[in-house]
Amino acid sequence: MNRRDARKTVRNIKLWAAYVGIALAALSVRASGQSATSGPNLSTGNSLYQQCRATIRVLDASGHVPDSDYVDSAECVGYIEGFLDGYYLGAPSNAQAFCIPDKAASFGVFARLYVQYMDKYPKLLDEEKPEGLVGMLIANYPCPKAPAQ
Repeated sequence: MNRRDARKTVRNIKLWAAYVGIALAALSVRASGQSATSGPNLSTGNSLYQQCRATIRVLDASGHVPDSDYVDSAECVGYIEGFLDGYYLGAPSNAQAFCIPDKAASFGVFARLYVQYMDKYPKLLDEEKPEGLVGMLIANYPCPKAPAQ
C-alpha cells in the first residue's frame, strides 16, 4: 500500500468513526432527555451547507483534516442518505420530483452539487434543509418527461 492509499484508508476510517460518534451522541442526547435543538439552528440550509463544505474539504484534503470536518462530513452524508431513503420509501414512483439513476453519483458528488446550488441560491440558506436539497436534486436529476400520446 502506497502512502496515498494509506492516507485515504485513514481518512475513510476517521469518517466511519465520525458516523459512529454521531449516532452515539444522538442516542445519548435522546436518552438523557436533553434538547437536541439548543445552540445554533441545525435545521436550516446553512447548517447542511457548512457540513457539506466539510465533506468537500475531507474529500479534497492531501494532508491533515480537523476531526470536526469528519464529524460535519458525516452529518452531511448521513442527512442526504436519510433524506433520499425516506423520499424513495414515501413517494409513489409516478409522483417523484427528481429521478436519480442507479449509480448516478456518490454522496461526495451530492455534497458538491448541494454546495454549488446553495452558492447560486443563497436565500435558501435560511430555509429548512429540504428546500435547497430538493431544489438541487430537481435541477440535477430531472425525471424524464412522459411521451406524448
